[in-house]
Amino acid sequence: MDDTIYDEILYLKQAYRYIGERLCHSISDCKFTPNDVSSFLSLEFEKDGRSRLYEKLANKYSIGNFSLDDFLDCMRTVPLKDGSMKIRLEMQSLINELAKKKKMMFILTNGNIDQQKNKINSLDFPHKDKIEVYYASCMGLDFQKPNPYFINKIKEACSSNGSDIIFIGDSEADRKAALNSDVEFINVRDLEFQSKY
Repeated sequence: MDDTIYDEILYLKQAYRYIGERLCHSISDCKFTPNDVSSFLSLEFEKDGRSRLYEKLANKYSIGNFSLDDFLDCMRTVPLKDGSMKIRLEMQSLINELAKKKKMMFILTNGNIDQQKNKINSLDFPHKDKIEVYYASCMGLDFQKPNPYFINKIKEACSSNGSDIIFIGDSEADRKAALNSDVEFINVRDLEFQSKY
């Protein structure tokens, strides 16, 4: 879902701002601003990805009792309005086209379920009520992509052998999940609107 339907950085920047707000609120004589924290985390993410972000934050700023659990809670529960984050235009067009043709649509996502639900609720995409969401983490890490378990569940739900299913993703885990379940994979970066949709 992240970086397929929408640009994940949109969510992360809001989450980093929320971390900054909660962190500054938790320290009586805070020497930095929420914007300082947000900018720092954004830069570190762009540089090295998610690796050790909390540790880097703790090394940069005096964060008091703001724990890793507090950090993760902010990431998962950042308050966002429903429909406040825009999806990619090519995905919006594709979803509209698939809905017009009465095609079944699914989202399969890894990661913390509460965080993924928060993201989905905040996304402004058409026909949300026609898209079934599968949270691969609901059965544990072993069931996350590239494990084919949930794609096989989708195949069952569609009464399909997979030949008429297209998996659109952005990562190696997505590609392997499609391969492991014998369905066609299209990298979102290569997405072209073809008549088979």
